[in-house]
Amino acid sequence: MPTSRKPLPASHTARTPSGRSSQAAPRASTGSRVNAVHSASAPTPKPATPDGENGSRTSVWHLVLFAALIVLVFVLFVFLTRLGHQRESENRYNGFDFVPQPEGKLTLWVTKVVVNGQPYYIPFYHHPRDTEGVVYRAGVAQRFLLPEGSGRPAVIYLTFSPDAGATPVVAGVEISKITGYKYGILNTETHAALKSRADNASEHVVVTCAHATPEIAVLSFDLGANNAIYPDPENPYCVHLEYTSAEESLRVADRFAYGLLQIMQS
Repeated sequence: MPTSRKPLPASHTARTPSGRSSQAAPRASTGSRVNAVHSASAPTPKPATPDGENGSRTSVWHLVLFAALIVLVFVLFVFLTRLGHQRESENRYNGFDFVPQPEGKLTLWVTKVVVNGQPYYIPFYHHPRDTEGVVYRAGVAQRFLLPEGSGRPAVIYLTFSPDAGATPVVAGVEISKITGYKYGILNTETHAALKSRADNASEHVVVTCAHATPEIAVLSFDLGANNAIYPDPENPYCVHLEYTSAEESLRVADRFAYGLLQIMQS
């Protein structure tokens, strides 16, 4: 019987028309294609930037700015300190420091006075330098500073005209705080009085320079042509506090008070 031939597998060698055998070329794998595409489309790498150098420059600028800020703060501190010392020096008078203190529309000047170890903070309407224009007779306040029993008056009267108004009376009150018992400085009995009888003030005591004696001192508040403090030409136990206007009575009173406290000399 004839022998049957089995067909060759497709993968076996196939003969060409020339009689030579050839083998089919292997196909490229999918992975190889992807790698090829990636290789073709990858961007050209850029040259590396000096990040370390930029960071160093930024740090240097931060240090420079910080140092400049420190210098600015130091200069500002020195300037403000010197300005404060300059203002303190400007407000110091004869060893007394005066501090401005706003009081409504006014500015009071406060200084510390120590009496027997006790400090008192006394306000004034005017700084001492603003009262230098007041004519002040030498020694006019000396009598009030004498020890008791050595010519110092036992009683002080502040006397006003009936129509003087409120401001001169306020000026007198400021003096009475020093001559009286408010601050414990002179501790001399002090009263207010009128120079003449007023229709609506019959209860007030009438005191003039004629009533002044070695035991009774009279401070007469007078509206006049000058800002001046001087003893009465006929009775040295009476002192005139003359002022050109009601407002100026505060300046004259402050000048007399500075003399009593020996902040200002004659």
